Amino acid sequence: MAYLVNQIKEAYSRKISLIQVPTNWNSWNSKKKKVWHVLIIFYLKFILKKKDRILFMELLGNRSGDQTGMVHKLRKFGIKNKIISLIHLSPSNLAELYKDENYIINSLKSVDKILVFGTSLEDYLAKLGFRDKVRRTYHYVDTNYYQPLENRKENNRLKVICIGSIKRNHKLLKEIIIQCPFADFSICMGLTDNSEFFQGIKNISLYGYLKENELLKLMQVTDVSLSVLHDTIGSNVIVTSMATGLVNVVSDVGSIRDYCSENDSILCKGKNEFIEALQKLDNNKSYLNILSRNSVEKANEFNLQKFIGEFPGLLD
Repeated sequence: MAYLVNQIKEAYSRKISLIQVPTNWNSWNSKKKKVWHVLIIFYLKFILKKKDRILFMELLGNRSGDQTGMVHKLRKFGIKNKIISLIHLSPSNLAELYKDENYIINSLKSVDKILVFGTSLEDYLAKLGFRDKVRRTYHYVDTNYYQPLENRKENNRLKVICIGSIKRNHKLLKEIIIQCPFADFSICMGLTDNSEFFQGIKNISLYGYLKENELLKLMQVTDVSLSVLHDTIGSNVIVTSMATGLVNVVSDVGSIRDYCSENDSILCKGKNEFIEALQKLDNNKSYLNILSRNSVEKANEFNLQKFIGEFPGLLD
């Protein structure tokens, strides 16, 4: 989210101050983390004015500087400013990370407003008693950066890219790949090494961590973005794939229909539907091209500049 907050800061420079979580936070011991929290709290007590609002960009996350704990401490130290928090994780993610729903409920009591990227999380939080606090928005995409490659040559074989690891069904993905020998798959593993899991499959290429420009170049010569998911609330992968002109072939789960429809994507409920979708796109290039054009058009609904323009309203 660093890119997003910097773009927001640039647009509203006089009204926004940023505090960045240290990049080496996860390597710190608990004492050092507590000291950092206390320093930030005293800094906020010094600079905050009565009508100032505090936005946490990753509440209930497990690698975000313990923003959840920070909220508790702010209230404990008497800071009464309005607190808005963005939650990224899906309901199933939260259930796995925090076994006790009471922890989630108690964590959100100190927050005045909760921002989410999908209806499934909105409904989940409503069931926990926070309907009046929740505001749904949409994941953004920078369509000035993520664009299709001009005059791209048609691929001889269907090219498919698989990006991301959170709530992905790798077992099912592997089965799909094996049964689709007519396509070439690029598996972007990020920091997770799944090379042994996919060992021996001939029609795949494995990639470790890629810089953003490297990933874009790979996406621009690809036809399909394949996301085999357990759950999702709104994904950077989905919207960047759209903007780049890829056809999303994706699990019909969670909040995916907030972003994808049959006009621009193929939504699947099981292995056979995934295989049939890839076969259809391979055999019908006209259909592939129609969905690709519709994807680019749909991405404009999630344009970064639109999100920035609506940002002040999210804080009211």
